[in-house]
Amino acid sequence: GGTANIFTKVGNGITLAAMVGSANIFTHIGNGFSVAFAIGQANIVTKIGSGDLITAAIGQANIVTHVNLEGSGNTMSLVVGRANIITRVSSLEDYTVTISPLDSVVSDPVLERHRLFPRGDVFSAPQKFLTSGVDALKATGAALLGKNNQGSMVTLAIGQANIITHIGNGAMLGVGIGDANIISKVGLGQTIQAGIGKFNILTSVGDNDSLQIAIGKGNLITKVGSGHSAMIAIGKANITTKVGDGFHAGLSIGKLNVNTNIGDGIAINVLIGKYNLNTRVGHGVNVAVMKGDYNINVRYGDGMNVALAAGKGNITVKIGDGDFYGAMLEVGTNKQSVTAKMKALMQGMLSNLKETAKSILVSQTIGKVINGDEADITKLRGTSHSTPKKPEDYTKNVDTVNKEVDRSKYQQ
Repeated sequence: GGTANIFTKVGNGITLAAMVGSANIFTHIGNGFSVAFAIGQANIVTKIGSGDLITAAIGQANIVTHVNLEGSGNTMSLVVGRANIITRVSSLEDYTVTISPLDSVVSDPVLERHRLFPRGDVFSAPQKFLTSGVDALKATGAALLGKNNQGSMVTLAIGQANIITHIGNGAMLGVGIGDANIISKVGLGQTIQAGIGKFNILTSVGDNDSLQIAIGKGNLITKVGSGHSAMIAIGKANITTKVGDGFHAGLSIGKLNVNTNIGDGIAINVLIGKYNLNTRVGHGVNVAVMKGDYNINVRYGDGMNVALAAGKGNITVKIGDGDFYGAMLEVGTNKQSVTAKMKALMQGMLSNLKETAKSILVSQTIGKVINGDEADITKLRGTSHSTPKKPEDYTKNVDTVNKEVDRSKYQQ
């Protein structure tokens, strides 16, 4: 204890430190188990080496850094202060970011040990789906807290501004509670991010499964890479973006919701509030459920599309061949009769059928112009999977990451 405490160790082995003072600096260069407890106005904890790092810091400013390029060892931090910066840097060996072309092929390069969500069809093979879900939960637990994992990062930061960053492979569980939360992950491994505050920015880049939750007035969620993902944004202004193919589920509650998906596969989007905009570019199934005034649903690509909207000023646009189902109900006042409501519903459905026919004709014309007269305008309908006809249709990244995976399991 003192006004300023500086603790430094160079070498391997167990390292334990407890510091109470205005300024506390903990540094461990070497491998081994490390624990740092610091209370003060400014706390700086740094470890360079493999092994676990456990940190508890309370102060005005807390900075925790763990550089572990070997990958063995976890980073666990609990920090409370006005400004908190927690960073982990680990190995990026075999790291890939697969952005497959929009070719109706759903790639799933995520290895079993990196999965957070179940695989399979819950309708045709429910038992297999549930079994894979249990396996995914076990894999996530082992990846976060296991001894023989690739190293993980588990962080809870409470303060006005929280910055949590994990660069490297391994699972991540990052929770930020404060006015502004920035949580980022670049690498493989299960990724769970939660930001609770006025403004939240959540980013996940890599071929992994991710769960991203943002609660605040302004939320920006981004996922780049293949893999299953689920996004929940609750606030006045929500922007959700996913680039990559595969499963996606998004929920936005608040005014001015923007939800954009680019890639093949299933996308389920639920937007509740005024000024909703949902955009989907890619093949496969797209389901958008929107409740509120001025809903706009725009999508381009093949496959089944289902759009449900309730409120005034619903606009639906589809450019591309494939199925389209739309059910929109616009009611002027609460005193409107049931007959008038049904009439409005039927008129909306007939209008959607008319627009569907137009979109098919337009898509065929566009396909011929862009791809030539020999363009395939009779692609798969109502599905998010197809089998590529040539080995070249697989991307190079998918071939690389799937060296130990039977690819046929992910293609139907």
